[in-house]
Amino acid sequence: MIILGRFIPSWILLILTLGSGIWLSHKGKPLNTAIFTLHKLIALAGVVITAIPMIEAFHTWNASSGLILAVGLAAAGILVLFITGAWMSIGKLSYNAMRSVHIVAAGWIVLALAAASYPIHLPGN
Repeated sequence: MIILGRFIPSWILLILTLGSGIWLSHKGKPLNTAIFTLHKLIALAGVVITAIPMIEAFHTWNASSGLILAVGLAAAGILVLFITGAWMSIGKLSYNAMRSVHIVAAGWIVLALAAASYPIHLPGN
């Protein structure tokens, strides 16, 4: 049995996060506080909602080394996104450099989530 439905909310929140991030970047500097707050809250909700099926995968599903690698890469990408997002909002480092790293990390998350949500089979099926 393939368990893909568990990741649909993760994908929806990821798309909303990417959309609000693009909207925020098109507004330019200084960052719009309302959009920035919305972006951060959606991203945080996405992390929490994605963590639930990932934790279940480790405890109840047959967690392959590929799944473990995908989750590790996603976690590293999330950390990079939160750090670069904070640095961009503070404005202490080069905004363009942080934005570039932020964009690459977002793509990294998309690939890691795609790999992690690829057909996951329950043991014995």
